[in-house]
Amino acid sequence: MATKTDTATPAQAAARVKQAGFRAEARAIREALEDERRETGKIATTGETTEPDDAIATARFIGGLRRHREQAGLSLGDVAGRSGIDKASLSRLENGLYPNPTIGTLARYARAIGKRLTLDLE
Repeated sequence: MATKTDTATPAQAAARVKQAGFRAEARAIREALEDERRETGKIATTGETTEPDDAIATARFIGGLRRHREQAGLSLGDVAGRSGIDKASLSRLENGLYPNPTIGTLARYARAIGKRLTLDLE
C-alpha cells in the first residue's frame, strides 16, 4: 500500500518538511517554558489578560491579513501550504477564535501572503 509521502508532489513534500521544522521549533519553545515553570514555579506570561484596546488592535490586524490574502487571490489552503500552519488553525485565527496568536504565527501568515510583519510603538 502506498503512503502519503509516496504520492506527494515536490511542493507537498517541501511543505511537510517546513511544517516539521515549525513543530520542532514549537516543541523547543514549550520545553523552555516548562523549564521556566519548573525553575521558578510560574511562567512569566501566565495569568496576563489582554487589554480591550489591544484585543481590538489585534482583531483589526488579523482582519488586514485576511483582506490582503483575499486581494492576493490566495485561499486558506494556499496560506497553509506556504506557512506550515494548518488550514483549520488559520480559519480559527481569521474568525477570532484564536484570540492571542504568537508573533511567530502572525509573521508566518504575513510571509505566506507576501507581506512582512513589523512592530511599532505609539
